[in-house]
Amino acid sequence: MKAMLRDGRARLLATICSLTLLAACGGGGGGDSGSGGGGGGGGGGSGPTTFNLSGTIAIAETAAVDSDTNDINQSGYVANDTAGTAQVLTAPVLLVGSVNEPNTGPRGNNNDGTSTLGDVDDVFRVDLVAGQVVELEFASDPAESDVDLYIYNAGAALVGFSNGTDSRYECVTVTQGGSYFVLVNAFRNASIYNLRIGAPGTSANCPQSTTAEGFAPGELVLEPRRAGAAGGAAKPEAAAANLKRAHELLRAAGSKVEGGPSGAELQAGVGPQVIKLPADAVARSAAMATLADLAAGRTGKTGAPRALSAQDMARRAKAAADPWPEALATLRLAKQLRTSQAFEYVEVNRWLRSTAITGAFPPNDLRYSYQRWHYEQINLPAAMDRITALNLPGTQARPLVSVIDDGVVLDHPDLAPQLFSNGRSFVSLNATGDGDVNTGDNPFTAAQQPVFHGTHVAGTVGAATYDAIGGAGTAPMALILPVRVFGPGGRASTADIIQGMRYSAALSNRSGVVPARRADVINMSLGGSGACDAAFATAIADVRAAGTLVVVAAGNDGRNASGIAAPVGSPANCAGAIAVSATDARRNIANYSNTGPTIRVAAPGGDTSVSTTGNGAPDGVYSDVATFDAAGRRQPAIGAMQGTSMASPHVAGVMALMRYVNPGLSVTQVDALFAAGSLTDELGAAGRDNVFGFGLVNARKAVDAALAALATPPAPPPAQIVALPSSIDFGALQTSAVVELSVSGTGSETFTGTPQVVLPAGMNPGSVTVAATTVGAGGLGRYTVTVDRSGIPSAGTYYPSLRFTLSSARVLTVQLAINKQAAGPGAGSARGNFGPVYVLLVDPATGNVEHTVLATLANGRYTWSKTGYAKTRVQVVAGGDTDNDDLICARGETCGAFPVLAPGKDFAVIDLTGDRSDLNFQVAPLSGMSPAGTDGAAARGWRKTPAD
Repeated sequence: MKAMLRDGRARLLATICSLTLLAACGGGGGGDSGSGGGGGGGGGGSGPTTFNLSGTIAIAETAAVDSDTNDINQSGYVANDTAGTAQVLTAPVLLVGSVNEPNTGPRGNNNDGTSTLGDVDDVFRVDLVAGQVVELEFASDPAESDVDLYIYNAGAALVGFSNGTDSRYECVTVTQGGSYFVLVNAFRNASIYNLRIGAPGTSANCPQSTTAEGFAPGELVLEPRRAGAAGGAAKPEAAAANLKRAHELLRAAGSKVEGGPSGAELQAGVGPQVIKLPADAVARSAAMATLADLAAGRTGKTGAPRALSAQDMARRAKAAADPWPEALATLRLAKQLRTSQAFEYVEVNRWLRSTAITGAFPPNDLRYSYQRWHYEQINLPAAMDRITALNLPGTQARPLVSVIDDGVVLDHPDLAPQLFSNGRSFVSLNATGDGDVNTGDNPFTAAQQPVFHGTHVAGTVGAATYDAIGGAGTAPMALILPVRVFGPGGRASTADIIQGMRYSAALSNRSGVVPARRADVINMSLGGSGACDAAFATAIADVRAAGTLVVVAAGNDGRNASGIAAPVGSPANCAGAIAVSATDARRNIANYSNTGPTIRVAAPGGDTSVSTTGNGAPDGVYSDVATFDAAGRRQPAIGAMQGTSMASPHVAGVMALMRYVNPGLSVTQVDALFAAGSLTDELGAAGRDNVFGFGLVNARKAVDAALAALATPPAPPPAQIVALPSSIDFGALQTSAVVELSVSGTGSETFTGTPQVVLPAGMNPGSVTVAATTVGAGGLGRYTVTVDRSGIPSAGTYYPSLRFTLSSARVLTVQLAINKQAAGPGAGSARGNFGPVYVLLVDPATGNVEHTVLATLANGRYTWSKTGYAKTRVQVVAGGDTDNDDLICARGETCGAFPVLAPGKDFAVIDLTGDRSDLNFQVAPLSGMSPAGTDGAAARGWRKTPAD
């Protein structure tokens, strides 16, 4: 635990969005966000030669840290390895942690090179209600390291588990409320992990669940591998060899066939057989060690027990002391036997009950719960209901959306079915030889640190939906035309972008080819500073004349919370472009969003500094990305980003919905519908304003308007009222929020009663109240929900709900999550904690880390400062080092940069002319559960210097 050595190694980094020139994050520009990545050192003149730098680092209130990570700078290290030492959590929560088998992973608190215990288990205690999902995502390649998830009830009985072998993701759905132990177990080697628990109904669609029936501890159902199972011919000698190998393994496990003599007596060709494992905890521990040796080829005589090491003895002692040895050992032994390849299958002898997740909407996509807030904000569920009711023929033309960006992962399972073609690349300014090629794939390798920005954008536009994997898209019927214009340096030229626009609109271009049909919509989540130049103005006019709509992100240079606005960048500020500003989950303008007179519309862009949607994760926009395995092979993933880059594809998707129901809808008709307010909900001043344009895009209104523009419009179905948002997380500090009842179209449904507050046990009447704020005819409008924690006697997390009973007898339910912290000294902060955060000051001229500052945590916010910085330019990046490998920003670790994290190490450069005390930004874990995006886009982390 006191070890101070560190084993540095390459790590993986994900990014939020880019702020480089014409960066793939929706606009850019001047201001204090810097001049883009790279660049040289000092400036001339007689100004100051040293500078004092400081700032704050925000984290979500739901942030938590494992109390015994491997980071030697962790304050208050407390082992949480058993039920008796379980770390208490309050859900919703997003936790960063680490586990390791003895003598694996970097040196640190849990690996001093001699200890036999490691940190194999992290145990947490948390109160949960039915419908909550416990999610685990670990950072390492599953082929090298493996981490499993187990759920026990308050009586230490195993009630749920997830222990796959080929995925970083594990989850268990809670089916009955109560107090639970959550066990994170290092099955093999070491890894960082993220643990997330959201409010009911806000997490992933998870097939594993807690169940009272469970399985028979100590029993496994298995079958020896059949002859020819690997594809070869079925031969008697092969069957005999398979059976012999199975016997060897079961003897090593001390197991016997149920009803048979002592020892394993398996038979070939008779189907499943039940075996019994040793009843003694110490014997099971020894069997596990022996099987691990067999799997790794470490025994000289197959099946013979090896001499017991100190490590074995420690494991035996721990197994004997644990309150849950038999059930856990059964699962671990099953997994070890399964990985031996000697069996067709090895499963616990489970008592099953049927479960199913059905319904057209919300879709069954695994990560839809993360996306729910931003799709509900644009009223996408109602739009899809309207489209589904049309029963359009299968011959209906699918709209085509061109994504001009850094390429698309063409083999991503969420996007491959949606591709119109492989697309095209227009990349002329690249010394590496990458240029115009006949594919829009993202070609970058792990060493080139790709962000997969275009993949994320494409997924938001039109990811395959209702397929139980990945996420959903705004327009699931849309086809994607990928057009790459960014090289590995994160920049794109005006000439290349315009060539991509002309190609997308099926106009003549330098490639000499055009797609089989023009795109209905072009999305460009990119931009630069300055006015619209003649080149872009002409290009946009040309593609609009061809019938293609152009949607462009406004840019991310604003500091709206401080009253500092930034102008819309180019080409979003060109005439005819649909310029998109970004909102957060509360429908406020995002702090970073550029604004101005050319803003046409607003859409969700996210705010990763807060967590308000009830799912425990910061409020990012989730979509498709990719990662790399240990061998450098690209793998599909889901991740979160923030920016106007993320807002723009929501609008592009809505434009695609309109073109789907009305393929003949013209560009000028869309312009007129925007101007009439037919496609949006008012957020700012009446009419068009400089912040939200004509308002927040409303997918249902847009679909209805497109249908109404048909020569013979279909009769609209009766409109239904919706309540948005469908869930609210008040955390431990927030006291009020707004729920809005709205309807698209006309109908007889109304709300005339009083919203019903449904309180769980432990909350007194009056602790949650609802009052009409701005309500009109039919009960439509805004209702303010107020929380009074004085009406909650005991600390904990509570899940009340609101019910609106409509005139049609339908009931709309809004799920709430409220936390009350314990009072008194030592009760802890009401805010989050991600453990040690290191701030690195980087010299842009050399890429060297000049200083490392250990940030100070107080009241859920980190502060940092450095006096006497002796360069005139600086980049600021910060993150955690949970595994203590001396590198921050590994997959699963917290990471951020000023003003937002950018691709690779090419984030904003700050020119210093005086002291700066406003270098504020946020950090979040780099995983598919959090906003930093990818379940890891690959890159190398930053190596810390000794802290100042």
